[in-house]
Amino acid sequence: MEKRNIFSSKFEKKSTDELKRISVSQEHQETAKLATIWELEKREGVSKELAERASSIQEKEEQRKEENKAAERFQTTGPRFVAAVIDLFLFIGCAGLVGVIPVPAWITSLFGFIAIGVPYFYSVFMHAQYGQTLGKMAMSIKVIDYAKESRITMKQAFLRDIGPVIYIMVVWLNILFMAIYRDQAAEAVVIVIMILQIVYWGWTVMEIVSMLFDDKSRSIPDYIAGTVVVRE
Repeated sequence: MEKRNIFSSKFEKKSTDELKRISVSQEHQETAKLATIWELEKREGVSKELAERASSIQEKEEQRKEENKAAERFQTTGPRFVAAVIDLFLFIGCAGLVGVIPVPAWITSLFGFIAIGVPYFYSVFMHAQYGQTLGKMAMSIKVIDYAKESRITMKQAFLRDIGPVIYIMVVWLNILFMAIYRDQAAEAVVIVIMILQIVYWGWTVMEIVSMLFDDKSRSIPDYIAGTVVVRE
């Protein structure tokens, strides 16, 4: 198999003396030097020193490629965002289908009450069972154990969504409290839910920021649960 890289076609036209100069130059990058050594090898053979240098450059190039490949495996910020949008539209679609079914008002209210928590418990279940939601499956990314690089446990899946899960459980309690005490608790419940909304969105912003500035795109929930999201 012919030895070539991105510089090979460029150096085929250069003279042998020029190639020899480039092969030891400090001004050219290693990949360019490797192309010159290969071209010299085709023309007249190369010294043991140049052959060893070519071998060393190749080893470094392979190592760099492996490092880049490993780094790319953890660059999941974009796919995670798209996966979240896909999951969101799936829920909107399901809710729309259920909404057109003629049912008594109390069933509609009960469905709405339950539906508040479905996305979060869906996330916990899917991550524990498969390491992925349907959105993540579509984007070929997966949540794994950070230390063992294995399937995550139910506990880890729950911890990844601990913020939203706690939020939704408190909202449920407040809705129940308002249903029981009605107007007496209405104002207090509204205030609590507003505070929870602020806390929830603050948590979401911190999650996104931590993911953007982490070299492996790990968010705060990933650190809490000991997980990481990778490309499959």
